[in-house]
Amino acid sequence: MGEQSNIGQNDLDLEKKWSFLPIEVLIYSTPEMVVFLDKELDVDWQTTDEFDDAFDKKHANCLTDWGEIQNQVSVLHGVPINYLSGAQRLSFRRMVAEALARGLQGDFDNARTMLVHAQTFVQARNEEISRTWFLEASSVCCVLIVLVALLVIVYIKHNSLDSTLELELALSGSAGALGALLSVFQRLSKTPLDPTAGRKLHYYEGTARVLTGVIAGWVSQFMVKLGLVLSILADKGWAAIFIIGFIAGISERFLPTLIQHVETQASSHPHNKQ
Repeated sequence: MGEQSNIGQNDLDLEKKWSFLPIEVLIYSTPEMVVFLDKELDVDWQTTDEFDDAFDKKHANCLTDWGEIQNQVSVLHGVPINYLSGAQRLSFRRMVAEALARGLQGDFDNARTMLVHAQTFVQARNEEISRTWFLEASSVCCVLIVLVALLVIVYIKHNSLDSTLELELALSGSAGALGALLSVFQRLSKTPLDPTAGRKLHYYEGTARVLTGVIAGWVSQFMVKLGLVLSILADKGWAAIFIIGFIAGISERFLPTLIQHVETQASSHPHNKQ
């Protein structure tokens, strides 16, 4: 009981000693040094002059290591975390502060290890946010395009209109959008994303990817219909239209390959030879 009472008194003494600091989360403290997070979850620390003198003498041969740790702490402290949840921000800044505390204790190896963990953690969380934004934009855009296409098809069929071209555009465009969305799903883990670019840019990129699939579906369908490529599919019905549009949307190389094929045919045509 006496030992517990002494520990409690030491804690009270330390709390009183550092009470002038804006401590929100205490990470580590001694009578000579304290590491903490303030209300904004910024990493901060305070040392006494005696501690600084003793630290410099004890680690005179390792001051470069300490400088590297301080630099890395500053770099990680500058990583944007406003996109993360409160718990994630707290966890990240705790790891950075723990690394700083270990460095102040002279445990430079474990300080580096903690900084690596902190960097890995925040990078993974930020990538999750970026992927969420990209998927949201792609999915919403694709759903809207498919719904509009269905409305067009239903309207034409319900009113018995002779609008073959509109039907083909609706079907090939929506198929291209679906193909592009599937391409986004397949390549998401390999797509370089950065949350610091902001939500708006991710939405633009996701929307642009799906719209590119729509355009690819349309162009591919017209090329087939004109007999420029894959003319065997020109009269194969709605299934062929959908398949062509879907492949054009999902494959980034499908449409460029068709265009290259047309260019090759054009260049080899007798009228184009001198």
